[in-house]
Amino acid sequence: MQVKLLRCMTIGVAVGGTVFQNEMKRKLRSLGVQNATELAKEAEEFIHQLFAMAMTGSDGELRRRILDGYVAGFRGVWFTMTALAGAGLVVSLLIKNGNLDSVLKSKFRVRRDDVV
Repeated sequence: MQVKLLRCMTIGVAVGGTVFQNEMKRKLRSLGVQNATELAKEAEEFIHQLFAMAMTGSDGELRRRILDGYVAGFRGVWFTMTALAGAGLVVSLLIKNGNLDSVLKSKFRVRRDDVV
């Protein structure tokens, strides 16, 4: 159970990270920010530099554009994960109701001489 949960979490992190980077890069490019690809790849490390930037002037304008890129990235992750959760809900509603209390009918048998 725990292995399956960890596997799903790693898939979610990979999908979320990819969506975040792509959406942030797309937004930064549309706003004319240079080095949009590098900023999107190093988004976590760039946060410290972003907060050190001035709030006014040309640095302030660049800071606002980069923050808009972060917002676009998080918005993309939210929409993607919400859509995946909605798809999971729809699929779970379509699962046929079955009885799990039935006796398992299997031809598999354990031979005593094979048991160590």
